[in-house]
Amino acid sequence: MKTHSILPATLLATVLMLSGCGGGSGSAGTPGAPVAPTVTLSASASQTLAGGKALPLSASVSDSSAVTWTLAAGSVGTLSASSGASVTYTPPATVAANTNVTVNASAGGVTKSLTLTVFADPGAPGLSIVSGRLNSAALDPVTDGPVAMARFRDSLAVTTDPAGNLYVAGACRFPSHLQGMTLRKISAAGSVSTLASCEDNSWFGASDSAGNLQKIYLPSGLAADRAGNLYTATYFFSTSAGNASNDSRAVYKISPQGVLTLVAGAAGSHTADLKDGNGAAARFLTPTVIGLDSDENLYVADKDNTVLRKINPAADVTTVSTLPASVNADLNGNTYRVDSTAGTIIRTTPAGVDSVVADVHTLPGVTSNMTELRPYSLVRTGPATYVLLVSTGYNFSNEAVVQLVVTH
Repeated sequence: MKTHSILPATLLATVLMLSGCGGGSGSAGTPGAPVAPTVTLSASASQTLAGGKALPLSASVSDSSAVTWTLAAGSVGTLSASSGASVTYTPPATVAANTNVTVNASAGGVTKSLTLTVFADPGAPGLSIVSGRLNSAALDPVTDGPVAMARFRDSLAVTTDPAGNLYVAGACRFPSHLQGMTLRKISAAGSVSTLASCEDNSWFGASDSAGNLQKIYLPSGLAADRAGNLYTATYFFSTSAGNASNDSRAVYKISPQGVLTLVAGAAGSHTADLKDGNGAAARFLTPTVIGLDSDENLYVADKDNTVLRKINPAADVTTVSTLPASVNADLNGNTYRVDSTAGTIIRTTPAGVDSVVADVHTLPGVTSNMTELRPYSLVRTGPATYVLLVSTGYNFSNEAVVQLVVTH
């Protein structure tokens, strides 16, 4: 029979005190060992253009350790110095494709890294059609294939991944409404394919035996992280906090291989609410994915776009007041939005001055009788580029995926 000794109260208190302070010196369990400093890196932006401006980088250290800087093997560009609390990164003059750069900062035996992306020069500012057609004469059937031949219908949201692929989330049309999910990919090489479709119950090249399509009533917003995972949200109808919901109000992640996982919120019957918390403990009302910041935090608009929610990489959901500039600002700090009624793109400067920078009525194929031409789902795809969807109308319309290049 095992026996357990009981420490006298005074001795027990002494043991607890010593264990709490690491044995009196050094790190816990290693008397006299030095404590490693905390190193924190920051950058003015995570993206830049080839031939563009230098990016300021800084490192803060919890002690007086000196900071040294290096570029990881194979990283393009240069650093202004090899030591110091701050340096600048200068991109190369040209790159053939989006190129990741890893910057290392070391202090006191600790190394931290951050990833920057250098984008190729996108060309002259303006609008251009990536894929699809704006044609009011006849309704085009949904078609995959080369971007010049592909056609789009019932699209809801668009985004891009770090490799330059575009993704378009849409739905299936029933006589009176849209429901379900379609997911199509526009590869950087210039071809369109269908990854998932409620039309034929397919999911990443096979039948949707896992019932993934049944979990998403409609895809609400779309974003991609640096690893190529896609994020979307779903909800049925708007509801007030505290009311019963029989449908999912949740944010989902889709891996590049097609694995669907719940990030935050509730699937199925629950009480809808604006409740912060971790993962499945959080609650939403009308979640719509907006995008990710440079630290891979995901932002979601809620309560009919009146409340902003933040989901960090650990799936902690919090309510925040502002959207970081890294989600939607260009190199000069300008932000952009669509005016669906006028069919224009509006730029807002850091000083709050608005101006029209593009009009979708100038796109190829647009004729004077297209009175309901509508831009929507504008998202940032690079330091000087955005992508959006443009429809010839609100119902039974042809659509195009459009790129906007801004002044840089």
